[in-house]
Amino acid sequence: MNVYGDVTSTNMKSVRNSARPARLGTDKPRQGQNNKLVVPVCSDRVFYEEIAPCTKIVRVIGEQEVTFLVQRTRPDWFYPCTVDDICAILRHLPPEDVGTIHFIVLRQPTHKQRILSPVWGRAVFLYEPNFKKGYSGPAIVLEAQRLQPFKWEKAMTLDRKREFERLQKDGHRVASANHRFFILQPDAASLRHTLLYRTLLHEIGHLVDFCAYDETAWKTRAWLQKEDFAHRYAEGAYATLKKAGVVPFLSLFDIDAMTREGLSPDNFLPPRKG
Repeated sequence: MNVYGDVTSTNMKSVRNSARPARLGTDKPRQGQNNKLVVPVCSDRVFYEEIAPCTKIVRVIGEQEVTFLVQRTRPDWFYPCTVDDICAILRHLPPEDVGTIHFIVLRQPTHKQRILSPVWGRAVFLYEPNFKKGYSGPAIVLEAQRLQPFKWEKAMTLDRKREFERLQKDGHRVASANHRFFILQPDAASLRHTLLYRTLLHEIGHLVDFCAYDETAWKTRAWLQKEDFAHRYAEGAYATLKKAGVVPFLSLFDIDAMTREGLSPDNFLPPRKG
């Protein structure tokens, strides 16, 4: 799900050499791009599989084990939702949907990755982290965020307009505008809403959708069909959870439990101003 843009989860059986780029402001490669500015790739791995070092946490959701891989954040970055927040959502989803997930990865992008592949999150159907051979499975990758304003072009397709409206509904404020761009200002609450209540559910929708098709049938489906399904899944799941009184809820922030599991609580707190 593309940061500041359309949803662009990876949608392939294997992530090898076929990951769809999630670029700022467009879902297509930009013309005249400087070829020197590329996301580095180590051996045959996709860059977001380079997760070590990280903290590994295993949680049982119903009868399904879900492994969390959590990287430390850099200064001025944070994860808007905690591991417990994510588990609270998963525990109220259909078990067969949770069963599509092996990993949930909280990763810190590099500066270059943020420029070239700025996403809220990704669904990856075969995720192979770089620290253990033969350790693989479907994953949802959620990325660390910053409290940094971002541009949104006023010239929008219908799909972009809908996403702009979703972002505002999440709580991202239109701070200013000029003749070409709106400037959106996120805060900790709006980022949490986007990642926890929309991106997480959207990417689960991609995994659920993928499991309903064989590889050949999946590849013949249009990208917009896949995105529409994931949007409908996320909206439907959120509406069901809200009706049941599950969401929204305050962040589940247990400092002692985080410390016991090897997590730094600071990684889940927005940076202090000044």
